[in-house]
Amino acid sequence: MNQKPFSQIVGSEGAPRTIKESGSSPIRLQKLAKVKLYTLIGGLNRNRVGRKIRADDLIGYSLDLLTEDHLKDLVPRLLTNKERIKILYKQLSKTKRGLSHDDFLGMFLNGKISN
Repeated sequence: MNQKPFSQIVGSEGAPRTIKESGSSPIRLQKLAKVKLYTLIGGLNRNRVGRKIRADDLIGYSLDLLTEDHLKDLVPRLLTNKERIKILYKQLSKTKRGLSHDDFLGMFLNGKISN
């Protein structure tokens, strides 16, 4: 099985810490994400017979549905404009040696470089 480890997909900063198999660990969520999560759970558990669906169940199922394409689409949306300009400058400076940041910005503003 030639599957990439999680750290290669997300990067070394996103690699998870070691988690004990029998335990759980806290996860921080922003308010909007928490509201969405509990709204979904509330809708799923309304008029339900049997065991209630927990946040852990929903998150685990959702993570199984994620693919590498989803992650590739997500990363550019998380970058700030400043970070996107840095990435574009690094890509262009590899092909044009000696390109200063000021020259790059001039070319970008004149429309000679498109993202």
